[in-house]
Amino acid sequence: ELLPTVIHVASRALAGQALSIHGDHSDTMLCRGCGLAFLSSFSVQEAHDMAIISQVATLNSRVPFLHFMDGFRTSHEINKISLVSDDQLRELMPWDKVDEHRQRALSPLHPHQRGTAQSPDVFMQLVESSNQYFKAAEGIIIKAFDDFYRVTGRRYRPFEYRYFGTTEPTVAIITMGSSVKVVENTLQYLKNEQTCMIGVRMFRPWSSKMFVDALPPSIKRVAVLDR
Repeated sequence: ELLPTVIHVASRALAGQALSIHGDHSDTMLCRGCGLAFLSSFSVQEAHDMAIISQVATLNSRVPFLHFMDGFRTSHEINKISLVSDDQLRELMPWDKVDEHRQRALSPLHPHQRGTAQSPDVFMQLVESSNQYFKAAEGIIIKAFDDFYRVTGRRYRPFEYRYFGTTEPTVAIITMGSSVKVVENTLQYLKNEQTCMIGVRMFRPWSSKMFVDALPPSIKRVAVLDR
């Protein structure tokens, strides 16, 4: 449909033999192939910020976004944050895209047809034509990060790299969600010379090049942590 949308998810485990309020990302991971862009928040402050960045990016890209945080661990945490002011929000929002979105609403002033039935040959061609929007989403997300930094002073990247040593790391910990802050604070406290961390923020679209570029060439071992 290419309708700008943001779904905010407090990610939790799917119920099995029992419920788990802490859980994992299993509900979010089920949506990986649904054509949404995924942005992850690592903390309460980031949940506030990513909600805004996701809204800006979906309006500019017309790709639906799923912004997720760790259920209970982040969604129910009480903490102080720096709010984005109304004036900053007005500066960040692409108001021309908001108007375009409103003009796509069904209206007798500009009637058009939706929800038709198509044969496979035509259907697949139109599916392929929509891929240009998804291919452009990566660059639009990065621009949204840059614009947010310019307005608020808080910088975000698709892959957050942290290293608190003085030489070159040989081990990389890859993780996503609230565990990023746990690993980051632990490495900072230990002043670990051997280990760095990469926090995955832009999970979809997945950029293999940006992920590899975030890994230092000195890395010999990689540990991937799942929630």
